[in-house]
Amino acid sequence: MQELNLSWNREVGGNVPLTLQKFQEGSKIQTLELVDCDLTPEDGAFVGQLLPMMQNLEVLDLSLNRNIGASLNSIAQGLRSTSNLKALKLHSCGLSQESVKLLDAAFRYLGGLKKLDLSCNRELGGGFEDSSAPLVTL
Repeated sequence: MQELNLSWNREVGGNVPLTLQKFQEGSKIQTLELVDCDLTPEDGAFVGQLLPMMQNLEVLDLSLNRNIGASLNSIAQGLRSTSNLKALKLHSCGLSQESVKLLDAAFRYLGGLKKLDLSCNRELGGGFEDSSAPLVTL
């Protein structure tokens, strides 16, 4: 399986560990889309732990999950292991200026990132002012 899209499925929220527990290291998944799944902070933390096992991941879309901002530390840590990532979509995820600092550290490991969507995160405003991430190259 190369693509897993569970988007617009609110039953996924609160059940991500149960739903995705079968993924093993060496997973061939290239696209993981969990848009508007009502993910909890615990779900976000699990996704962060899962990311290092997804070496082929090219697209990660967690958009419209307003509660994952609290678990962004775990997600950012996991992103460091996804060097093939080309698109990261965190549209309307309740991200804050603190989130930028967490993501900034992960961006250094994402040399192939071509698309970044952080739109509709109202509290994010101004968060990139002190960022050292090479966002100009996106």
